[in-house]
Amino acid sequence: MASERAAGGFGSRLALFGVYTSVPLAVIAFYWLRQVGLLAPTPYWIVVSLLVGTSVANLAANVWLARDPQSLVRMHGRVAVSALSTAAVLHTTGWGSILAIGYALGAAELLGVAGARSWRPAVVWNTAAIVLGEIALWMGLAPTLLEPRLAHFASAMGVLCLVLVSRILGTTAEAAERAELEVREREEHFRELVQYATDVIAVIDEGGTVRYVSPAIKGLLGYEPSECVDRPVARLLNRETAARVVDLFASASTTPGRPVLFDANFVHRSGEERIVEMTVTGKLNATGPGIVANLHDVTEQRLLEAQLIWDAGHDALTGLWNRAALTTNLAQACERAGRDGSRIALLFVDLDGFKLVNDTLGHEVGDAALIETAYRLRAAVRSCDTVARLGGDEFTILLDQIDDESQVLEVADRVVAAFDAPWLQLGEHLRLTGSVGIAFAGATHTSAEELLRLADAAMYEAKRSGRSCWARSAAI
Repeated sequence: MASERAAGGFGSRLALFGVYTSVPLAVIAFYWLRQVGLLAPTPYWIVVSLLVGTSVANLAANVWLARDPQSLVRMHGRVAVSALSTAAVLHTTGWGSILAIGYALGAAELLGVAGARSWRPAVVWNTAAIVLGEIALWMGLAPTLLEPRLAHFASAMGVLCLVLVSRILGTTAEAAERAELEVREREEHFRELVQYATDVIAVIDEGGTVRYVSPAIKGLLGYEPSECVDRPVARLLNRETAARVVDLFASASTTPGRPVLFDANFVHRSGEERIVEMTVTGKLNATGPGIVANLHDVTEQRLLEAQLIWDAGHDALTGLWNRAALTTNLAQACERAGRDGSRIALLFVDLDGFKLVNDTLGHEVGDAALIETAYRLRAAVRSCDTVARLGGDEFTILLDQIDDESQVLEVADRVVAAFDAPWLQLGEHLRLTGSVGIAFAGATHTSAEELLRLADAAMYEAKRSGRSCWARSAAI
């Protein structure tokens, strides 16, 4: 408000200065024109009085309108004062009828100041001023340098030009104002969308510096927009993805209009990492190359997807691979072995006496025994070997890329020995052992189903041999 009052005060002082300077200049001009015979012989005191009076009246009308620019009454008052003042001065000089077309120039100037809504009041009051001037001329109250009939004709032509010019300028101004209003409304709508959008919108230059970021960055990463602008976007990313993302920004800035979608790991102000899906589109305009980025938080979604993928391939109780994952990986291993002549082995492990544990100690102890079994099997095999639970008390171990059978037999010995340690959760009088069946696949192609069947058959052979031992099928 203070700034508006200051601006208004400056405008009033400027207008007052215009009155002080324009009136003396106008008096000098009137005097010179009078001397060369180009003005009517109107007394000087009347001319000076009109110049001063009309200038003050116009100044007062301007100030009155400035206090409420939207008031239609004040608009009419401002136009009326301007038109009648102009008519009074022009008809005093004898040029009123000749210069009637000049009212169109005044109407055009008013359009630039007051906008399109002023053109109709300008036509009404300027026409009224011309008509009143012609009535004064007809009644002999105003002088004229033309023969009266010719003066009236000139005034009529002036009114016609005034209406045409005002109509054209007014229609053009109205169309321009409507277009400007639509642009402002669209800008405001865009600002509201950006202001309240949950996704983050950012403008980043080709060097990876943030030039604009929407307020949603506060919810995503905990930073205020002002803390991110004019700073490298890399400071918001974790170390592993920063270089890759900045390179993508630089590439996108050189290919405007082509969106690129990828995931990036951002670091929250608290230090927590957030997985963000980014859509970056290169732009190229007057401000130079760069990109527009849309950031959408997908942390929960990606974690859920990862969990679903994990659950789809792992046993819920032990965390080992499940039957579906084993089948897929075993099939791939068999195909690879048949293709490149490498050898693989599959160990089929079945717990001895597990039904007795469930029947006497309950399923809770039985589940604990299965978890312990998974732990012991993982500890007994190599890091490159894969342990899976088929279901119940049946487990498998896939040994890929083996050099010779002795490696497999060593693993089988460790697996059998793994069950020798006490099973504290089973009580003092119960223990579990494992029977292991071994099957091989090599140069001769063997399907996953066949290899699993052979290992299962070998496992039963181990049980028939006294349990707590391993048996092998014939090498293939």
